[in-house]
Amino acid sequence: MATPLYNLGSGINGAFIVVSGGKLYFGENTAGSIYSINTDGSGVDVLGSLAGNYDAAFFGGRLYVSHDVGTYNSRISRFDLVADGSGGLMLGSDDTIVNADGDYNGVFEYSGGELYYGASGYNPVKGLYRFTSSEVTGAIGAGELVLDVDHKFGATTTNHVGALAFGNGTDLWKDDPFSTNLLLFDRSNGGVSTIGTAGSGSTLGQLDFAANSLFVNVTDFNTSRSSIFKVSVPEPSTAAILFAGLALFLRRRRPFPCAAPSSASAFSPN
Repeated sequence: MATPLYNLGSGINGAFIVVSGGKLYFGENTAGSIYSINTDGSGVDVLGSLAGNYDAAFFGGRLYVSHDVGTYNSRISRFDLVADGSGGLMLGSDDTIVNADGDYNGVFEYSGGELYYGASGYNPVKGLYRFTSSEVTGAIGAGELVLDVDHKFGATTTNHVGALAFGNGTDLWKDDPFSTNLLLFDRSNGGVSTIGTAGSGSTLGQLDFAANSLFVNVTDFNTSRSSIFKVSVPEPSTAAILFAGLALFLRRRRPFPCAAPSSASAFSPN
């Protein structure tokens, strides 16, 4: 059963969603606002604004955010969360870690050992890119990582990336903004398999897992409204078969001039 936690309001494009330290952090890329909220829906805190924010992850107590600084100019920036003087937190100064010029609305996941960046494929820059934690650390405060051939990862079927999420072990899930398929990658060898499909006219949105729950940011184009949902699921490696429970939801599409809204249909596992 899906429980709405926060309503972003009409005409707002929901963006990233990430769980850290018992809180849910999420953004929207219409006005660029970034929020935190308790996982029961209480304690909403506006952290600040970052234009073009799209995806995020926590590592080492810092918030990493993928955002656009211009047309086809994506970045991953690192932020401290500092006291705002009124009992809440706010975004501190930013530090660019990954310079993804040539891409639009890239997504990423960062584990303790590796950062994976997924290029959208709207422009010639495509595919998955992998950076080690030492490379990420080396870019803090000095220099920027770039999407070069030496960091390209996986099979050629990974040309377009719409969302990324770590599963159990070496599992890495992704969807494709140009199809309805949910794919599973093995990070140890780059192997890829199709878990299922959302069906004609329906795709899945940004997501994160914590405490056997799936948190998802969804925009329904029939009502032009975005909301945050919580869905109880088993461990990530088996949760894909339960995505049929999201059949009534529509994935938030990227704010791309040619993107057209679609109608909902059911997810079908292979």
